[in-house]
Amino acid sequence: MTDHHIPRSVYARCIIIDTGVIKALIDDRDGRHGEAQFYYEQIRSRDFEILITNTTIYECYTRIMYDLGFQKAIDFLQNTSDWIDRIIRVTEEDDKDSIDHLLRFDEDLSYVDALNFSVMLRLGINKAFSFDRHFTFPGFEVIPINYFLT
Repeated sequence: MTDHHIPRSVYARCIIIDTGVIKALIDDRDGRHGEAQFYYEQIRSRDFEILITNTTIYECYTRIMYDLGFQKAIDFLQNTSDWIDRIIRVTEEDDKDSIDHLLRFDEDLSYVDALNFSVMLRLGINKAFSFDRHFTFPGFEVIPINYFLT
């Protein structure tokens, strides 16, 4: 992967959601719960489509299970489609491209975030709903870090 320009695409009104936001939405004891709910409602009120990658689902399940217990993790899996519009599957090419992101950006970039970068670049998605500063590195617009939602 050589070009980090994010092209305009049919995914222009789509937002990739990240694990930390999902955990905050589910866990009312999370310090960012209210903030996550506020921005989720803002996204919905502006008719953006919320996407999640299959790898983020795996990461969410594990984090929810360890932090909130097995039942909450199963509830997340069973009810994901209630508040996520579409699951995007990571491709073999995304997997290969993610290594470039891991080598190029901050050493504490997670593998799942690197995979999400690859998916976003492939599909032309330039917005992420994340509390993670890493999504700003490739130049994505990030809710709530840089609140945009125009």
